[in-house]
Amino acid sequence: MPTFPHGRPPTYPPPATKVARMSGSSSSMFWLLALPLKHREVVTHNNSLVDEDRNILYSFLKDKLSVSSDVAEVHQFAFPEFKVGTLDSLVAAGEDLSKMDPVLETTVNRLVSNFRGLLNGDSEQLRSSLVVNEVATPEAYVKSFQWNVMKYRTDKTVTEIADTIVQETQQIESLLKARLNAYSQAKSSVAAAERKNTGTFLTKDLGSLVTAKDFIEPSEFMQTLLVVVTAPEKKRWEAIYEHLSEMVVPRSSRLLAEEDGYALYNVTVFNKVKDEFIKAASAERFTVREYDYDENRQQEIQEADQAMQSDMKAQWASLVRLLKTNFGELFSAWMHLKVLRLFVESVLQYGLPPYFLSLTLKPGAGKDSTKGEKKLRLALLQNLEQLHLPGISPIDIAAALQSAASSTMESAEEAELWTALNMANGDQDPFVKVSLQWSIQ
Repeated sequence: MPTFPHGRPPTYPPPATKVARMSGSSSSMFWLLALPLKHREVVTHNNSLVDEDRNILYSFLKDKLSVSSDVAEVHQFAFPEFKVGTLDSLVAAGEDLSKMDPVLETTVNRLVSNFRGLLNGDSEQLRSSLVVNEVATPEAYVKSFQWNVMKYRTDKTVTEIADTIVQETQQIESLLKARLNAYSQAKSSVAAAERKNTGTFLTKDLGSLVTAKDFIEPSEFMQTLLVVVTAPEKKRWEAIYEHLSEMVVPRSSRLLAEEDGYALYNVTVFNKVKDEFIKAASAERFTVREYDYDENRQQEIQEADQAMQSDMKAQWASLVRLLKTNFGELFSAWMHLKVLRLFVESVLQYGLPPYFLSLTLKPGAGKDSTKGEKKLRLALLQNLEQLHLPGISPIDIAAALQSAASSTMESAEEAELWTALNMANGDQDPFVKVSLQWSIQ
């Protein structure tokens, strides 16, 4: 095994001396990046040298990308000691993880969409509610990520860990779906009850407009009917209602309420002519609303409506708490899946031993995240060109550099020319990264 002079690996290119603080950025894109350590093959059995190698590389890239420029925020996180397994199992795991990732992203976004609807689109309240581990914003959680070894045990295989994440998210999604459906039904019941009290006298429930004194005592001979009359027809109704049929009780009709161009009257008729009276009233464009007044029933309806309102409000509050808690669980699971995917793809591309520098990068180009990513990719390739890391081909870097340079040009003609000269490699990155995009509209 090769040894280093003085028992330590050589340093990377020295950090730049220029210091500049990174400007604020509203970009919601993060890169999870893994790079092979320069001397990992000769420091396999010396953890202190592995750590030193990693720290030197991290310091160099942080200085180049963050301290001396505004290309990106740079944060380091650590891969736990995963069980690598066989090559076939890693390839299969990589394929599975690449499929699971967008599914979990959809689940997270669906939860946020449901939460937004529950809060009536209040972005500020939504933003303050979406936290991870009860205190951290999603962005802060990504920047300070640490693998949860208690929840996702590393004595399991990569596939088993991925299955654990998927099972957890499926359980959360099933629970949320059931609770959202229950709330939706409660909301629909309240809306249906409210619809009964909206509209005109032709359709709305009349219980709140009448009292017991508007009806005669229940009798097998006579009955009180309610009639809806348009406002312009009030005088005509009052003039002719007694003559619409026989056996109409004289002077039994009174104006009970007026609203939205309609008037509500009562009238008492004998039961034997009720159908005849209704038909005659309809012919005169008066609408009869048959209504059996029951004071106890009205009280029951009012209590039922209040109970539905209380139930809906309680379900809303419970659902808000559940969404807030489970957003943190889902986002954390999604981040762990991203990191697991990054590890698998790093081993497949860089090989063993699995000693890497793992970083979270946030492109820093104001509101233009696409421009920020292009600048970050170009800067990263330019620095990798100096480092000569194992598993990253200088030829691939050169081709990617030309492509990256063309994508940052202001002139479309120049960019097209550069791209045409470098079609062999296109935009294929010679390094392993997994993107994580996050925003609240």
